[in-house]
Amino acid sequence: MVQKIESDAAADRVVGLKGPDRSQAPTAAAPEYPESTSDRERSKFRQSKFRRLTQVAVSDDDGSRIAEKTDALLQELIDETKKVQDFLQILTAEEPAVSPLTSFFDSAVTTTVRHITGAGNLYYLEVQNPNAADAWLQLFDANAPVLGTSLPKLSLYIPAQGATDKFWERGIEFKVAMRYAATTTATGSTAPTSNLVLNGGYV
Repeated sequence: MVQKIESDAAADRVVGLKGPDRSQAPTAAAPEYPESTSDRERSKFRQSKFRRLTQVAVSDDDGSRIAEKTDALLQELIDETKKVQDFLQILTAEEPAVSPLTSFFDSAVTTTVRHITGAGNLYYLEVQNPNAADAWLQLFDANAPVLGTSLPKLSLYIPAQGATDKFWERGIEFKVAMRYAATTTATGSTAPTSNLVLNGGYV
């Protein structure tokens, strides 16, 4: 525990410090600094903006009072305060702006490879399958993928008469182009009996 004490006579009596007698007005020959200081410390004190704050009271582990020079402790307090301020700035810093998602909708997803966008990040997909058989949505990172030949970047299973929802918090990156098609197998080229319905969002 650190406690600032003005070095007047009352404070000196409280913490047991022997400072100058404040009952007498200071003169030019008796500057305001503790008697037990070196010439170098007196010079520093005379230049200080805090002419009356010369010492602080510090509690040791056993509770006893220890007199310490103010300059070092003040600098330590300033340094610690700066660290706290820097930390608070990090906590309160605004997060970088994120581009809004671009949504898309397709109610006729089949084996015709469709183009979403060029390079980008895919964040969510919702796919509905009205068929009595399972289906797959193949996603390609390519300009001209060939179904049944080109390996998809993702192949999402869509259960029969069901739906699949996917959300990727960090996004799935497509470096070339974002394209898709629906098939009856994970990497095949056969179209489902009925078209699938697709909703999605990308940046």
